Amino acid sequence: MVWLRNVDSIVAMVRLSYALKISACISIVLFLYTFTLPHKKLDKKEKVSILPKEAIVVLCRPQNLFICVLLFIIFSSFQYYIFSIGPFLRQSMYNESLIIPLMSVAQISEALCLGVLGYFIMKRDYKFVMFVGLICNLWRFVALFLGSSVPLILSALISHGLASAFFFTTACIYLDSQCENNYARAGVQQIACILSYGMGASFGNLSAGRMNTLFESKISEFVNYKAVWLIPTLICGFIVILFVVFSQRHKKPIIQMNERK
Repeated sequence: MVWLRNVDSIVAMVRLSYALKISACISIVLFLYTFTLPHKKLDKKEKVSILPKEAIVVLCRPQNLFICVLLFIIFSSFQYYIFSIGPFLRQSMYNESLIIPLMSVAQISEALCLGVLGYFIMKRDYKFVMFVGLICNLWRFVALFLGSSVPLILSALISHGLASAFFFTTACIYLDSQCENNYARAGVQQIACILSYGMGASFGNLSAGRMNTLFESKISEFVNYKAVWLIPTLICGFIVILFVVFSQRHKKPIIQMNERK
């Protein structure tokens, strides 16, 4: 972020290549570090099924199935932000050299939220933290819909990091807490990733691209971003209402982190 500050687009792209190389090296180090993590030895005599039956049993519970549906829809809406935020800032006359550092605000807020996420889950519960994440997710698109002023953009970017940490990460931790053994846990996390990063991201990316094309002026090549942002705003608003209604109908408290076996 510091490297890309107050420089023109050409210098920024050159410096960005250095950042990508450093990121690649860190990824390799983390990959090698995973080999040092403790692991459970599998019993070779135990039968292993290709179909994750235990995970399917866990996900068939109403609350867990509802969370999986939300993961798919929320990640679909995420793609509107990821696909459109750069071009939106560029069209809003933000300096090219400021766009990438500005977008880094979302990653910074997410990193800070992850540091305190465990505290909030222990003090409240999964349901409350996920609700906060959904509200942040909604506000992100509301702010972008309202305009492109610096306060609105910053609040939207910060909300993106909050939504990612408070909803997605919390949802994954919650699903993990519903599993009784490692086999079910691995299967549940794989299915959750397929629904979110796989199906949700793919569907959302195609949808966002289609909407950007649909609302683009053929003459001026300007995109009507108010119309683009309105779509995920309505979707996320509906999700918040759906979450509240579902929570009222299923008032059985979700287990706390410190109650997990």
